[in-house]
Amino acid sequence: MKKWLIILLSIFTLNSHSQIKYSEDAFIDGEEFPIFPGKPDSLKCFLESNFNYDILNVCGDKNIYVIRFRVDTTGTATDFGFVRSYPIGYKSSCFNANDSTMRSEILRVLKMMPKWEPGYLWGKKATVWFTIQIPTPYTEFQCQNKED
Repeated sequence: MKKWLIILLSIFTLNSHSQIKYSEDAFIDGEEFPIFPGKPDSLKCFLESNFNYDILNVCGDKNIYVIRFRVDTTGTATDFGFVRSYPIGYKSSCFNANDSTMRSEILRVLKMMPKWEPGYLWGKKATVWFTIQIPTPYTEFQCQNKED
């Protein structure tokens, strides 16, 4: 009985160690995220300079759109999808009636993004998923270069 207990504990210990080591290599040491071209706020500036605010701000109800996309090994942003959209506070008919129009505008601008510098994993180009949030109405401009 003791022999089997020692064998089981040895196997458990070996498996735990290998999982921890793999996790460190995969997610800390070897990963470099893709970079949007330009300054640190370039992505925000790109979005803010290309949105049609007549469409995004048609409804005064506050909403957040959560969009997921990937940057592939060539630096191209693809596979856009809405993970979630939800109103903040009271849900009105204005949001529901204009939801597809606002989604179309967000996707139109995201699909215009220039190529990114691709990400790397263990020295090789890798595909990386991103998730961003777009609030509507869009009124809090964060781009330093935005001219009102």
